[in-house]
Amino acid sequence: MKKIILSLLFIFCLSPFLEAQVLTKETFKTKEDYYEHQPQVEKGLKDWFTYNPIEKDNTTFQLRKVLQSYLLAWIMGAPHVSLAIDGKIEGEVLSDKRFDYAQDLLLAMMFAKTTYLLENEEAKSTDFETNLAGVKGMLVIYKKIKEQTKDKRKYRTDAMETYLKWEKEGKLEQEVKKW
Repeated sequence: MKKIILSLLFIFCLSPFLEAQVLTKETFKTKEDYYEHQPQVEKGLKDWFTYNPIEKDNTTFQLRKVLQSYLLAWIMGAPHVSLAIDGKIEGEVLSDKRFDYAQDLLLAMMFAKTTYLLENEEAKSTDFETNLAGVKGMLVIYKKIKEQTKDKRKYRTDAMETYLKWEKEGKLEQEVKKW
């Protein structure tokens, strides 16, 4: 019963994003289209972090995929958002072939950086603060994965374990600043 109520709540809260299933290139034709969708995108970027990447419920999984598609379409075309993926943050995570959730961490980094850029209009994608936001976004999702999977190796990556260690020691900002 609880799962049904949560699913219905997700559907209700994300109903504006369900139209993303029918997104075409026509949705974002002009610069104004991107600005018009920006409030929904900002909410969607934050809502995405509430989902669990290991969720087995098909409804939640589908909603998450629809939201991801909508957000990525907006980010890739928004003329006022310049998101650079330079490999400093995500390189080691993506190269770990034993880790099954690298894509989720890459999305977390992209969505956290985009959120920071939208909230701080003068920021650039490669600024320290923007990169730090990306790492923190990855940590949010990685902690969810780690807490549900116990000690299974395929759910661990050395790079993220290093970021967790730095965070626990209070060195995360200092280490990210070195990039």
